[in-house]
Amino acid sequence: HYYRGSMVTALLDVYPEYAWNRLRFERIGEGFLEETVSRLGNGLGITGFEDWYRVSTKQIEKAGFSYSVPSMTHLHSILSKVYPDKSWDLPRLKSNVKKT
Repeated sequence: HYYRGSMVTALLDVYPEYAWNRLRFERIGEGFLEETVSRLGNGLGITGFEDWYRVSTKQIEKAGFSYSVPSMTHLHSILSKVYPDKSWDLPRLKSNVKKT
């Protein structure tokens, strides 16, 4: 089978000029969420779990991740999947929504 049955892989290969948002597809390839958190964290200077609580949606947007992480609820969901042993406080994450 071409592209190992992955629509995302096929789209990325056939239309490389388009900035595909893998999070919008039902199934996400292994490691994608971890890669997204790592790249976003590096771009925002995240060095520990507590640093995520100072991040705002404006900072996520400026870092170029607004399509992957469109809201703090999405950030909470992604962080919960990448770090399942950590209990994330959604209201605390949302407290920085409008900060620059």
